[in-house]
Amino acid sequence: MTQIALKEYWHDLYREALMESDPAKSPLVIEEAYRAAQRRALELWNARSPETKERHELDAALYFLGLLRMAAREESRSSRPVEILRSVSYES
Repeated sequence: MTQIALKEYWHDLYREALMESDPAKSPLVIEEAYRAAQRRALELWNARSPETKERHELDAALYFLGLLRMAAREESRSSRPVEILRSVSYES
């Protein structure tokens, strides 16, 4: 994948995770987005990429996806909705 395609890939998955409304699909979509963002962050780190807008976006995305992952795990145990966390998102 090209640099632009890699950026769009994790970013698209991130948006998809934020917008997923099906509770059955949500944990899988969140996990896929989290892993894609982690891979991209690692690629930039290994390339010794300077601080860029994308790196800041990745930091924010990983933070919010981490919250959604924890909420999805908690929801599967207690059936509490994650909608409150979904209302808080980072827009680039």
